[in-house]
Amino acid sequence: LEQASFTLKDVGGSHQSNMIAYDNDHITYFDFVNWSVEGSNCRGSDFFMEDAARKATDYQIDRFVNPSLFSDDITFQNEKKQIDALVANMKIDYMQLDTVCKGENGYCYYYTRTENGLLETYTNTHLGTQTLDSDGTIVMDLLTPEFLQIETLEGRVMKVHWKNPSDVVVVDNDNVRILAWEKVQERFLQQMDFLLSPEPLSNLDTENTSVFAEATQIHINRIELGFTKVLMKDSEGDYKLIPTWSFIGYDENAVPSGVTPGSEICFVTINALDGSIIDRGVMY
Repeated sequence: LEQASFTLKDVGGSHQSNMIAYDNDHITYFDFVNWSVEGSNCRGSDFFMEDAARKATDYQIDRFVNPSLFSDDITFQNEKKQIDALVANMKIDYMQLDTVCKGENGYCYYYTRTENGLLETYTNTHLGTQTLDSDGTIVMDLLTPEFLQIETLEGRVMKVHWKNPSDVVVVDNDNVRILAWEKVQERFLQQMDFLLSPEPLSNLDTENTSVFAEATQIHINRIELGFTKVLMKDSEGDYKLIPTWSFIGYDENAVPSGVTPGSEICFVTINALDGSIIDRGVMY
């Protein structure tokens, strides 16, 4: 687009700026949102870009898979070079591609922070404590993990979402000792046994329930040593990235026909330093 002249005005009390870019009949929306303002019930910030021509999400064939799955996909390899260049042009020099979805006519890329050779593990969803009351009220005001999502259709970028851009302000220790894998594996099996074991409901002694509403098979297809953002105890909203083991996969009951399931649900996250279980729902 040609260089535009514009002025952003503070209209009072607003926590976002919305812009529309025109190129003849082509329209693109740009939104900058800062939720961390007085009166807001959530924290963080977002950048959105969406092509007005974007329709419903392209039907996905592969969901949340490792980019290496497309090593022989020339279309993907060529497009990825363009997307990497786009990320670099946005001056985002600390993120790398973590996971990819493939549709019938395009791809969706998810980038996360990399520090000291480790990525901040991306998870589409997770098992964890709900942070909402039954009426939808936010119980815990959390600065959720950062990611950069870029969606394409037939080689054209249709959507960008940059969630919670952040800076690392201090490194406590850049060389820590982590637990032996055998300890981590043992801890994982204990936690999965707990998650899959039915327990009596408090109001129905004759009934049993578990985390999963119905019988299913859980597939773990990605075990990753990476970073997880956690909330520091008794802090005023301080967060740290700590090394964790994340066990990610899918629930057979939630996979549509004709879709290659990838690493869609993080079932267990283990602190790689002490073996404690991280609840991604409350971020500690």
